[in-house]
Amino acid sequence: MGPAAAIVDQGLSAGTALLVSLVAARSLGPDGFGVVSLVLAVWAFSWTLLRSGISEPLLVDVAEGLANAPRDASITSGAVLLVGALIGAAIAAVGHFGSFAGSLGPSLIVLGAAYPLLLLQDLTRVTHYASHRMGAVFLTGASSSVVQGLALWALVSKPDATATDVVTAWAIGGAAGAVVGQGLMRESLPSLGRQTLPWLRHLMGTGGWFAAAWAVVSASGQAIPLGLAVFLGSEAVGGIRAVQVLFGPLLLLGRAVEMSLLPLLVRASASMDVRLAQRMALVSTMTGVLYSAVVLVDTNRLLSLAFGDGYARFSGLVPSLALMSTAIFASTVLSALLKATRAAREYFLASSLTAIGRASVTIAAAAAYGLDAAVWCMAIASVAQLIGLLIASKRMTGARARDGVQ
Repeated sequence: MGPAAAIVDQGLSAGTALLVSLVAARSLGPDGFGVVSLVLAVWAFSWTLLRSGISEPLLVDVAEGLANAPRDASITSGAVLLVGALIGAAIAAVGHFGSFAGSLGPSLIVLGAAYPLLLLQDLTRVTHYASHRMGAVFLTGASSSVVQGLALWALVSKPDATATDVVTAWAIGGAAGAVVGQGLMRESLPSLGRQTLPWLRHLMGTGGWFAAAWAVVSASGQAIPLGLAVFLGSEAVGGIRAVQVLFGPLLLLGRAVEMSLLPLLVRASASMDVRLAQRMALVSTMTGVLYSAVVLVDTNRLLSLAFGDGYARFSGLVPSLALMSTAIFASTVLSALLKATRAAREYFLASSLTAIGRASVTIAAAAAYGLDAAVWCMAIASVAQLIGLLIASKRMTGARARDGVQ
């Protein structure tokens, strides 16, 4: 099944995420949709931070033959459960005791309770990647998606459905995926011991740079809607978010491409063969162009069907956001190449500096020229990020070739 299974797996995940957003937007109204979006944003930030810092370095180590997949995945799983329990308890405490949480509180409590299993589900899929069990990757993701769909139908069909019901359905699906994924890898059940902390320190030697890059990129990304809200109002932010949801599956698919390519690129870079990365960068660019073309065919109808007639007036943002999404999608291949070659510092610099620049020029354009200019600046800055990663990857592969890395 190879990388195709990984792409199908992430396609299922992307489709389920899109379904959750659409159900929340149409069933709960703006307030309920806002609560669900905030909960998913909290999860996405922390999950990707931990994946970048722990799971991806584990995958590179296994591909290089520096780690034993079952043994070290078992140690890592135990550590992730412990970290997840601590973070989950903090999130639940904020939801319960935080007076500012308001209607967000119950949903945060659900997220906190499910957090360890949600993290374990993701690490389980990464472990299956590392062990070349692509069928298990697919089954883990498919079980999560199916259970999420059934739980959404059961909980949101009630006339008094709330944002907490949507979050609960989503969390149940993630927990189901963790159980199924662990059932398919019994030799790697979570464990804690004296090896846990030294092993985590080893992973963070590389993963710390990956995680720091993601933290800067994510923080810069969150600064953009906040800045736009200050200068243009929340309505503009809602319009951009609605259009971005249309491109959500493409961006989530990019994560599948990056994850499935990592072990392949590790082996290719060891022999100084970068043709795979070049081919995949071209394929991902063409995929982004084709996906964007489909969205552009009838943007007004897509926005109206997905979110209601009031969103059709934001269809003018689609061309710029299509360019941005295509550039980000193509960037995933170059990001994977830098991670595969352990060019952690180069990856951090290329990603974080361009992300900060994107946020700065976007907010400045919003203040000076309005919404359209801001979104075009965001798109052009994403292309600049792609170019920055391309330059960094060329320098790194060139340096490895000069040093005679075999």
